[in-house]
Amino acid sequence: MSETDVLPEPGPTRPKRRRRLHGCGVLLLVLFAFFGAFYAFLGYTNDRETREVMAEIDRQEPEGWKLADLEAHRKTFSDEENAALVAQAVKAKLPVNWGATRAAAGAPATASTLAADLEDLPPPMRLDLALREDLQAALVEEGVQQALTEANKLAGLRDGRYSLTWSTDVISTVVNSHDALSAAYLLQLQAIRLAEEGEVDAALAATRGILVAGRSVGDEPLMVSQYIRMACTTIALHTLERVLAQGEPSPRELKTMQELLEAEAAEPLLQYAARGERASMHQLMSGLKSRDIAPSAIGGSQGFQAAFHLAGPTLARGSHARMLRLLNEQVAVARLPPEQQAEPARALEKKVKEAKANYDVLIGLLMPAFQRMSEAYRRDQAWLRCAIAAVAAERHRRDRGTWPATLEALVPDYLRAVPIDPYDAQPLRYKRLADGVIVYSIGPDKVDNGGACNRANYMAKGTDYPFRLWDVDRRRQPPAELLPLPDEGN
Repeated sequence: MSETDVLPEPGPTRPKRRRRLHGCGVLLLVLFAFFGAFYAFLGYTNDRETREVMAEIDRQEPEGWKLADLEAHRKTFSDEENAALVAQAVKAKLPVNWGATRAAAGAPATASTLAADLEDLPPPMRLDLALREDLQAALVEEGVQQALTEANKLAGLRDGRYSLTWSTDVISTVVNSHDALSAAYLLQLQAIRLAEEGEVDAALAATRGILVAGRSVGDEPLMVSQYIRMACTTIALHTLERVLAQGEPSPRELKTMQELLEAEAAEPLLQYAARGERASMHQLMSGLKSRDIAPSAIGGSQGFQAAFHLAGPTLARGSHARMLRLLNEQVAVARLPPEQQAEPARALEKKVKEAKANYDVLIGLLMPAFQRMSEAYRRDQAWLRCAIAAVAAERHRRDRGTWPATLEALVPDYLRAVPIDPYDAQPLRYKRLADGVIVYSIGPDKVDNGGACNRANYMAKGTDYPFRLWDVDRRRQPPAELLPLPDEGN
């Protein structure tokens, strides 16, 4: 046999390789088609779920629920009636750094430092010389008197609305309602000064102005806006307690004050915020899906933004329906009476945490802190309702010479009904003390601590939310003759 007879014949090497490459290409094409179809199916499913949720909200909100709808239905006021324009004028006239912490020892006292000093002062105690000088220095700074002239107009108004231009991404929308706080701090100092000088009716009018500064925020549909409004209410109520501890306002001024407090307590602030956040997040998610909103809108590092630019639309499509459902539940909770909101808000927070635990990135990044807002709203309601009952009790004392034996004794002449405690749905508590009376809510721990109050930490256990009134002979006490009360409930 020759050498050529034993050599193998050339095989079809090149055709086999072609067939393998062709087979791999077909497999890749099939996998690509499969994943493309799966992606399209997920997108279709997610979009269908989003449309279903939106249709459900449409049925619940026939007048509209998106940002344009909310803006179209917000209350409007003439320039003469708009407290927001007054608050903005106050802010514009105040010195630039007025209200900031004093820069150095010996610098003039400002609103925030005075407020902090006054927080530690029992309401019936008059100001000592140092506080009086600080107060006077804060009110005579250049520009402050002009601002005060504007701020005094607020007592004659009731409501307001700030201009609000929504940005496409919502997040960068400029909020002008911060100006309400400047007016509130200025009027707080004015009210304290007037009370110190014995002009309690004028001091009570200035206190009303603080409340109107908060009301200038109106129905602005943002959480931050309603936090500002509630902050102004807190300033007003702290000031009111001090004014009532420094003298005896007239029955007319007391009645006007109570009516404004009742109007404020009736405002559904949590609804305004919840509806606004639902509309805002819907617009943001829609923009992320369509790429009309850049990843930079939600912050993060450059690496995160680059990754989000690729995956963002997919993440938004996956989260949109789930987020809308959660936000719609927030609106439903906000529509409940305050005393019925706590448990549903906690259950909803659990759902949000579960969504985050399931790696829903956008819910983790963007979902508003609704439970914290609902807690702030119930606290706001507790203080307001206590103040309403306390002013009614003061009116009773002014008219009849004695404190009411119970809050029920104020119905119907001074109260339509005894206010309900937003923490346990029971009537507010009331009791006679050695030097006055106290109206209180039991607070978030739901334990009746007799009206004890921890002014350094209102959320601490063992503390209630009280509003105190003093007997006339215990009001307006010289600084040296009154010691701080460690437990205001006893």
